Amino acid sequence: MNELIEYIIENEVVQIENNTMILKENNENNKIIKCYKSFDNIYSIIAKKLNIIKINKTFWLNFTNLININLDDNKIYKFSKSLFDLSNLHKLSLNKNIISLIPHNISKLKTLEYFSINNNKIVLIPNPLIKLINLNYLDISFNKIKELPIEIGLMESLNSLKIIGNEIEKLPTSLSQLSQLKEIEFEWFNFINNEPNKIYNKTLLLFKSLFNKKQLYCDFSVFIEHLNNKNEIDYTFILYSSIENNYIGLVKILSNNSKKYNINLIQKYNDKKPPLLYALSLPESINEKISKVIIKNLNFELFSKNEKLNYLTKAIRSKNIYLIKEILKTIKDENELINDTEMTPFHYIFANFDNELAKSKIIANLFFNICSNNILNHLSNEGWGAIHVATRRQSTQCLKWIIHQNKYNKSKKKFLINLKGKENWTTLLFSLNTNNIQITKLYRIFLIERLGIKLLEMFVVKMIFLILFLNY
Repeated sequence: MNELIEYIIENEVVQIENNTMILKENNENNKIIKCYKSFDNIYSIIAKKLNIIKINKTFWLNFTNLININLDDNKIYKFSKSLFDLSNLHKLSLNKNIISLIPHNISKLKTLEYFSINNNKIVLIPNPLIKLINLNYLDISFNKIKELPIEIGLMESLNSLKIIGNEIEKLPTSLSQLSQLKEIEFEWFNFINNEPNKIYNKTLLLFKSLFNKKQLYCDFSVFIEHLNNKNEIDYTFILYSSIENNYIGLVKILSNNSKKYNINLIQKYNDKKPPLLYALSLPESINEKISKVIIKNLNFELFSKNEKLNYLTKAIRSKNIYLIKEILKTIKDENELINDTEMTPFHYIFANFDNELAKSKIIANLFFNICSNNILNHLSNEGWGAIHVATRRQSTQCLKWIIHQNKYNKSKKKFLINLKGKENWTTLLFSLNTNNIQITKLYRIFLIERLGIKLLEMFVVKMIFLILFLNY
């Protein structure tokens, strides 16, 4: 068999295993590969590192059932015409050659799923390549490509795109239409505008679309190292852009190295809030993970009382449990929890208790465990306690939590149900004024329970006195 194959594949030593033809090196240079006999039972050809410069025009006609071709690491400079007649070809790898042009006939390879042609001299991606509707892997890295065709967004099956090492300056926004895309490799620094403090808006929109689907791979450290080589880069601007667009990897690098990149994590930037507060103002899907990265680089021990309360209030409103816990670790006196308007954390918790109920209960429990009656029933400058806020907001869930805490907590801490506020308004009066039957019912049940306990206590006391009197 080996003698026959040596005759068919001129100047090559050939091994056939499992329907795969493997061409081995014979130390000859500048070879032209030829074949004079058909092989219908060969489904794969591997010819790597053989210094091949050309393949005969009709060579591929002898392998009509080929599924896989690997010609990596040769000196091939153009495609063989007969290659495009392989109607069953699924995988084609031509890495590390010297090809400069992808012919329009590539569109004839309708079954092609994998096409890798990295480390060549390609300067243009032809539109016919876009028509390969079954292509799911495309690697055109390390060529001389300057732009991607807008039509690339039509490649519906594409799930992996590698374009690193080219001369591309802008990415077409049509990339965001690739619904199956799971991986894209490129250098961030190619998409920084000549004005170092600005990033292409269209590119940002594309990044945001891909990141929201968690489909974008990028080497952030490469991006940062490239920025280090530029002058007058405003890293704070890059940080805010990364927060806004949910680039967690980049936020982590910049936050962890804030001193190195001259980024102040507690001060405002232009008209924007400090980084963490800015992150907390964004939708929950963004702020929770992003803020956690920034929090790890802040020392709340060094914050003033007002700064802590400012961050604590924002954390309560955004239901950021991680940030609340980190700040509470630094609170040594519960009076630090009362702000300039005499409002306590419970005023803010009860104001928005029904939104994300499970988180609200966790947050309320955190503060209940460390606060005394003084904080639980503290009146604001306007004369209202936290329980008044819950009643005015008509939050039945919040009132149920309060009643449960009053009834079952083992300490003597309690929210005063009849706490007098402004103009001696009690929560019971508030409940009647809301015309909310559910709230009025809650207070009625609670008062009946309290009244029942009082009557029972009175009865027990009278019985004790009676027993003592009779014994006397």
